[in-house]
Amino acid sequence: MGKEISDKPFTLENEVEFLRRLREETKTLKTWFDERRFEYKDKPTIGLEIEAWLTDEDFFPNPINDAFLKQANDPCLVHELSQYNFEINVEPRIAHQDCFTKFEEDILTLWTKCQSKANALKAKTLLIGI
Repeated sequence: MGKEISDKPFTLENEVEFLRRLREETKTLKTWFDERRFEYKDKPTIGLEIEAWLTDEDFFPNPINDAFLKQANDPCLVHELSQYNFEINVEPRIAHQDCFTKFEEDILTLWTKCQSKANALKAKTLLIGI
């Protein structure tokens, strides 16, 4: 997870620093792949995450993700940058015939839970991206 950025507008120095860090992190990632630091399986694996918002009854951002996530009490639901965002993480699966059906089942179960917990807090949930 990142952090809030308060400096606006960005300066040339900000851009130079960003590019330096991006190159550094990209080199680190390449090294990790070269050293096979990631878990490799014999079969392709697929995972996904879904970005969501909490809103009030008028669909304005509702900064209650701490209360929402505490009430949901589910490791698949986690904080995002803003207090009105949260993320749904679905367990990775081996790519096979019914993996997308299983993803759909997991997502629907989690989304139903999210809606229920948000409703208890007089809030609504919105899917905003994958």
